[in-house]
Amino acid sequence: MKHYFEDYLGSQPALDTADLDPGDAGVYEVDDDPLAVYRDDDGELHARSAVCPHKGCLVAWNDGERSWDCPCHGSRFDVGGEVLDTPAVHGLDDVSLPDGSDT
Repeated sequence: MKHYFEDYLGSQPALDTADLDPGDAGVYEVDDDPLAVYRDDDGELHARSAVCPHKGCLVAWNDGERSWDCPCHGSRFDVGGEVLDTPAVHGLDDVSLPDGSDT
């Protein structure tokens, strides 16, 4: 419960893609929604909803594994939002970035 309340009582930084270097990732607020955004080594942006579909906690970037990990129940997702480890059975939702690009 602690992670859940911290996720939604705190605020995420606004997304500025110019600040993301290759290999960087983070959870950012875009239009009041938390997005998990990663720039790969080729410079391509990958963005998904940061809300874990299992119980609604926000995922966090795991730099060592290059995965999005949920601190509440341990679900893990790859940069494309696909489930790596359960209990989540659905991936992170697709989103469009403000510039209209789909990732």
